[in-house]
Parts: sequence; C-alpha cells; structure tokens
Amino acid sequence: MIPPVAPDGNLPPGIHLATWPELVERFGVNAHRRSLLEGLYNALVALRSAGCPTVWINGGFVTLKEQPGDYDGCWEIGGVRVEELPRVFLVFEERRAAQKERYRGEWFPVRLGSGPAAVRQLAAFQIDHHTERSKGIIVLELGERGL
Repeated sequence: MIPPVAPDGNLPPGIHLATWPELVERFGVNAHRRSLLEGLYNALVALRSAGCPTVWINGGFVTLKEQPGDYDGCWEIGGVRVEELPRVFLVFEERRAAQKERYRGEWFPVRLGSGPAAVRQLAAFQIDHHTERSKGIIVLELGERGL
C-alpha cells in the first residue's frame, strides 16, 4: 500500500510496495500523468517479458507535482535476459533521451545482492536531490500480482 505523501511533497522515507492498480489510482490523477503511466506500463511489460522481477519508481512522478517531467526507474538485472530487452534500456547517452522518448522516463539497471554498490544505488535513489533529505520510492514486483 502506498502511504500518504509527506508535507514536503515526497513519499515518506522507505521502499513502499505497490501494485500497478495502486500506482495508477494514486498517481494517474491527470492527463499528463496518465501519459507518463502509459510509457511506464510499456517499459514494465518489456522488462517483465525479459525476466525482470522487480522495479523501483522514483522521481517527480511519485510526488505531489501536478506536471512531473518524467519518472525514474531502477530495474533488477539479476535473471534478466538482457538480449531480449529493447536496446534502449542500455542506452544512457544524451541524458537517456532515447529512453525518455520511447518510455517517457529514465531507467537504470541495478544488481541486488552484488554488494555495497547496489545498496548505494538504491540508497541514492531515495534522496531528494533538491533538499538532500530522505524520501520514499515505490517497488513493483512484476509477477502476476504487481502488473
């Protein structure tokens, strides 16, 4: 369940498990956000088809911003058949412009269980870079219940 947004506009610190319907209900509140959700859904389908088990969603999309620029996502690379992913998931040039064009958001691979680097990456994903304070992110399991 997604907790209420904190007074600063962010989710409370932590990793909050959600289902796709919960994410849509909470953050698909206007046409612009529904457009971002459409891109996000297409990315999730591609990731799940390649065997990705888990994603984390962050950025202005999971805040109170009425018109967030995009969303940010991390995907668990362990077990993913990378050769089956659209190449755009591995293209990081020009501030991930190709990812934004195709999926309306940015994607970063992370390998959990691979030591401190993965922990640091997910920890960094939970920092509001404007205030340097902790914030919450959403985790989606891409199995039958999550998508």
